[in-house]
Amino acid sequence: RRSGLPLLIASDLESGAAFRLNGATPFPPNMGVGAAARDSDAFEVGRITALEGRAVGIHLAFAPVADVNNNPANPIINTRSFGEDSYLVARLVSAAIQGLQQHGMLATAKHFPGHGDTETDSHLTLPLIPTPWRRLDTLELIPFRAAVSAGVALIMSAHVAMPAIGGSRERPATLDPAVMQGVLRDSLGFRGLVVTDALDMGGIVNKYGAGEAAVLAFLAGADLLLQPADPRAAIDAVTDAIESGRVTYDRLDRSVRRVLLLKHQLGLFRRREVPLDSVPETVGSRRFLAYARDLSTRSIVLAGDPAGVVDSLRAAPRTIALVTYGEENAGSVGNTLARQFRAVGHRVALFRLWPASGHASLDSARAIIRKHPYTVFAASVRVSAWKGTVGLPEPVAKLMGETFRRRRTVLVSLGSPYIGMQVEPLGGYL
Repeated sequence: RRSGLPLLIASDLESGAAFRLNGATPFPPNMGVGAAARDSDAFEVGRITALEGRAVGIHLAFAPVADVNNNPANPIINTRSFGEDSYLVARLVSAAIQGLQQHGMLATAKHFPGHGDTETDSHLTLPLIPTPWRRLDTLELIPFRAAVSAGVALIMSAHVAMPAIGGSRERPATLDPAVMQGVLRDSLGFRGLVVTDALDMGGIVNKYGAGEAAVLAFLAGADLLLQPADPRAAIDAVTDAIESGRVTYDRLDRSVRRVLLLKHQLGLFRRREVPLDSVPETVGSRRFLAYARDLSTRSIVLAGDPAGVVDSLRAAPRTIALVTYGEENAGSVGNTLARQFRAVGHRVALFRLWPASGHASLDSARAIIRKHPYTVFAASVRVSAWKGTVGLPEPVAKLMGETFRRRRTVLVSLGSPYIGMQVEPLGGYL
């Protein structure tokens, strides 16, 4: 009400509105949608996200993630990506965009020109992707071309250095006109809004500072400057750059016009508020939750069960050591699994491990494992910004490997599927 112009409200809604809103419909992460491998699922997640988000007044989703997660050690994309196959990612990105935008929500393809092949978290420092243009053109850019063809409203830049395009090993794509103009505008033909990734991330602010980063991003082609480390410094720096002639008024007008046009297309000059009485009947509705439950079931992958342990556990009640590992909410990891085991007659001894667990805890886990003929490990390892890694602690991975060698064992990953690569040997894996 107070703003002279209607505000454009945006949010990260990468795997549904529940990514940011308590009470909304929770979906599997994008890699779970990719495991189910149906375009219709990506569309439906986009549709429900749009309906729930618009019900609470959000106009713009910083989603879908169009990165191809072609590096298993990627600490920041991981399950946020639809997968490792660029053509599958392109299909699902297109479907998600259509699901969002056909139901009133603006979509954003991110993180251009691709953040999948890095082992560095750009929240902390600048990742370098030294791959040649031919590889970028035939892998990373495929989902972004699909997004442009699908009519995506916005594309978000990545704070990654790609010297094959820009020539610099130190300049992030966000600040590089060769990437944001030469490739995105000229080569891909994108005519929508360009938004930066958050400007408070270490990959950009550590070297350039809040003010200069904002000016350089604007000069490179960004229309929206997202989350600067110091908003006042960023505003002042851009204002000074315009008044000094470093940035022309014509350049400023082009971005302002794009933003105002989007607000006009959304009808915000006619109505800028939403009726609150529609929230409870839309957000987290029973039909949405039922669909999310079905999708979650179809997203589960039995990656391997060479000794038939999963089949054995399904055949009859057993005596199980359930050992859980969790980084966040460690106390709750495995609770549902334990209840479900007990509901069908299994006898379960539950033991919890977390990042701070030392030798004594690991020895206690071994003692419990020795007393039970079956072992199930349930691990929740998830992507988290500013952490820099995604994986099991080496002692926990070692415990799993030695248990696989000696006992009937299954590993259940409740987060990153790549933790299986740390466990040697690996048997039953869900």
